[in-house]
Amino acid sequence: MNSSPSQVILALLTVALLSGRASASGSFQSEPATESPVATTAQPTIRRAEPNFKKMDDYRQNGVAGPYYPERAARMGLQGGAALECLLLANGALTKCRVLVEKPPGSGFGDASLKMAESRWMTAKPTIAEGHPLAEETVDVLVPFVFRKP
Repeated sequence: MNSSPSQVILALLTVALLSGRASASGSFQSEPATESPVATTAQPTIRRAEPNFKKMDDYRQNGVAGPYYPERAARMGLQGGAALECLLLANGALTKCRVLVEKPPGSGFGDASLKMAESRWMTAKPTIAEGHPLAEETVDVLVPFVFRKP
């Protein structure tokens, strides 16, 4: 089975995101958890949103990142990605985003993903409930950066 670079990057980001969430929530522990007299609240389920990207022929070699592909990474032919947690609005805007994972670390892909969301280069489709989009929801967004040399 041949996987595209984007598929490989998305798989790596998914694993990193899930392991980060698991360790943050304490779901996967090597030692048995001790009982606590205080009730805990369940973490809300966060939906994975599929991002939509603007397309411009001038940036075809930069894949979905378009003009937001970090310059240094493009010069090096570096590929990777970022996982964001964002507030998705009914109009598809991704706001209040924060970087959860950046692969490889220090590549600039996390900051570039934040700029893509802020500028609305990247949007997502909101959940439809009872025929209407939700006013807002927290979502995870995986952003692949795959450079195609011209």
